[in-house]
Amino acid sequence: MGSISTNEVQIGTRRRFWEEVISDLYTKTDVTIENTAQFYGLINWHKIGEVVLSDISSTRSVVTRESRYIRKSSDNPIQINFQIEGTGTVIQDGREALTRPGEVTIYDSSRPYEMRFDGPFRQLSVDFPRRMLGDRLKCSERVTARGFSGTNGPGRFLYSYVQSLVMGKSDEDLTIADCLQDNLMRLLGIALLSLDQSGQVTESDGKHAALSRVKSYIKSNLADDSLSPAATARAQGLSLRNLYYLFESEGTTISRFIQDSRLEQCRKEIEDIRMSGRSISDIALAWGFKDTAHFSRAFRRRFGVTPRECRSARRL
Repeated sequence: MGSISTNEVQIGTRRRFWEEVISDLYTKTDVTIENTAQFYGLINWHKIGEVVLSDISSTRSVVTRESRYIRKSSDNPIQINFQIEGTGTVIQDGREALTRPGEVTIYDSSRPYEMRFDGPFRQLSVDFPRRMLGDRLKCSERVTARGFSGTNGPGRFLYSYVQSLVMGKSDEDLTIADCLQDNLMRLLGIALLSLDQSGQVTESDGKHAALSRVKSYIKSNLADDSLSPAATARAQGLSLRNLYYLFESEGTTISRFIQDSRLEQCRKEIEDIRMSGRSISDIALAWGFKDTAHFSRAFRRRFGVTPRECRSARRL
């Protein structure tokens, strides 16, 4: 059993400490908080076999996993949250799931995601090595950011079992870890039936999955100034026509998506006080823009302010 609390560190260093704790225990992420003085975080965790079980309590914050942190060669676990107190929002694969006490959400660390908490919360978290899930989640895009009930239906068995594993931990668990882990996997399989009773991928599911993979590829390659619709189509094994079709359903184009994604990354770094010593032009070039004048015009159209005004406002 491990236990980590922000009470161990000074108030001014708590955000950084919490960010490092989450990144070390789970996957590399950024943490944003509004009130450092009132922020706290507590994690109690242990392992059963290869599964990491955690009891997490904290306050209002945003946890973001960006594409730049994702390595294709790493395991990138599948993570499942069980909301106990407070509310949160999980955003991934173009969906948002609002989670209340008694609800469950799944997210995949191999693709960008965001978790928002609008106040104090408590949740149980289960991290599965990707290889363990095998056939159960061949197409994880179908179930991510889709909340399901842990109080009725198939999900209630999983919710209750996870609560017993996390809150009722016993030293004897170590001697029967394989059995407990197998039971957990079986109950997860049952719970996933509540998301898709048919067990088949519909045309819309397939289209959504393809779009999610394309978006993930784009966000992982934004810094490459040769990234283009044609290059993306080749990398994803799609025709340009099919690629354009995927984005038409969202009322945009792939070129616009690439530019907006680059602008978002630039805005984050321009607003980041840790990047104050880096020039705006360097930031723009690092995220694939070839012309700084074009970048400035596009930035103003997107956000209503110039890059310099954006940086100045952050310092106020």
